[in-house]
Amino acid sequence: MPRRAGWLVAGVLLAALPTVIVSPYARHVVITALIFAFVALGLNVIFGYAGQHAF
Repeated sequence: MPRRAGWLVAGVLLAALPTVIVSPYARHVVITALIFAFVALGLNVIFGYAGQHAF
């Protein structure tokens, strides 16, 4: 159960992040970093698990 609680706390903190960051530039940087993280996760799935090595 403590593991699930940790994920819950992380989710709540991520959900509250836009209300904490009031600077438009900082918000832009965080959103851009999250987009790049999602792209990296997608490439990890494509190249790692699926085994596709050519676009």
